[in-house]
Amino acid sequence: SFAIGVDGRYRMWFEGTYGLVGLISAILTCTSGDGITWSTPVFCTGLEPGPAFGTVIRVSDPSVERTPVPTAPLQMAFEVGRIDGSSVIGMAFSTDGVDWTISDGILTGAPAGPVFTGGPGSFDNFSVRAPSIAREVDSSGNLIEWHMFYEGLPFNPAIDNDSVIGYATSIDGFSWSGFVTAVLDPSSDLVAPPLFDSDDIKQPTVLLPEPEPNGPRFLLYYAGDPQVPLISDEVNRIGLAEGS
Repeated sequence: SFAIGVDGRYRMWFEGTYGLVGLISAILTCTSGDGITWSTPVFCTGLEPGPAFGTVIRVSDPSVERTPVPTAPLQMAFEVGRIDGSSVIGMAFSTDGVDWTISDGILTGAPAGPVFTGGPGSFDNFSVRAPSIAREVDSSGNLIEWHMFYEGLPFNPAIDNDSVIGYATSIDGFSWSGFVTAVLDPSSDLVAPPLFDSDDIKQPTVLLPEPEPNGPRFLLYYAGDPQVPLISDEVNRIGLAEGS
């Protein structure tokens, strides 16, 4: 809503770590007029999950979407990491992008809980991470549905720790319906040399491009790890998938 070059034209939210070896994290925000030079980061308040989230050690991977609601024009999905290594997804809303209120959409007066914990499949029943949300509207600006892509891990990551990309939809941005199977799996690990995403695919970011004949409905960027014997040889690369 700001002219080119004016601070506030772009806004970014991201995770910052602190404490002993960076084991504690928080969400920060900053602004820019050109997308290159950014303001000093500001701590986002209100993103302290309550007891309904379990024993929380991290709040990370924010994904923010604009809404038409004047009292809450910004809605954020974020990952909540718990002490047992599992993660769930929470939701919060804000008027200014700095002060946030966690909500699960029920508004019973009780402390809000997670809006998504995975399922109904088994590929994500241990952990759901790094949500990316998008709000799809028609040509008149009317809501069609909310979309969320996320990183999923199975129940026992010690046996199978390959992460995949899951997908869920919502009509209100709080009540999400997931799918039994992942929508994007790692490439085959039988190919030599290993493909860039043959081990893990994670950290999805979804874009809804302008509709065009025979064009994709979704553009999904993600990070991929190759299946290699040594962690030192594992290099993240960015992949792109299209979907209808």
